[in-house]
Amino acid sequence: MNEGLIKNFEELAITPNREIALEIIQAGLNAINTKKVINTSIMLVENILFIKGKPFNLAKYKNIKIVGFGKSSADAAIALEKILGSKITSGAVVSLKKADTKYIETFEGTHPKPSLLNTIAGKKIYDLLSGSSEDDLVIVLISGGGSALLCYGEDEYKQGEKLYDSFFKSGKNIQEMNTIRKHISVLKVVVSPSLHIRLLWLVLFFQIFQEMFLKM
Repeated sequence: MNEGLIKNFEELAITPNREIALEIIQAGLNAINTKKVINTSIMLVENILFIKGKPFNLAKYKNIKIVGFGKSSADAAIALEKILGSKITSGAVVSLKKADTKYIETFEGTHPKPSLLNTIAGKKIYDLLSGSSEDDLVIVLISGGGSALLCYGEDEYKQGEKLYDSFFKSGKNIQEMNTIRKHISVLKVVVSPSLHIRLLWLVLFFQIFQEMFLKM
């Protein structure tokens, strides 16, 4: 019996070829499973955090902060909190759902259109980052959908709504829309020059993330 992410696998796998196709899909889904990626990529040994084998001595940092945005960021926050626990000073992530976390505050936002809910989470993330210093370690959890979920300021979400409603009618693609989103946003530059912060950023990507963030 199949126990993977495709719940109706047996129902769908009615021919050998279908079964092979479903197994390929299942392998792909397992490879991008957020909690699995976190647990296989990150390990804490005493005060040393290993990310893909690279060590980070947590004793060197005054605060450990977690921020995240995207459809998988809530699941990532759950998994990361289980590893770091009380070592996390503070955190904020915005996703499509809230999560049962103790040290990282999670917010529910809207996607694909931004809304006022997104700006509430965005303000929390902005305040957390702008209150950071070079003595802090900030771990950033990024996943698909973050370009809409990460939103700060009422002006940005209102412009974002109009942008979404009108942009695709013009025949433009998501990469082009995200280029404009970046330029109307305070937060989408992530480490904004206006913040004047020198931090060690550990950016963890999940799924295929929007090109705009890869270019920042």
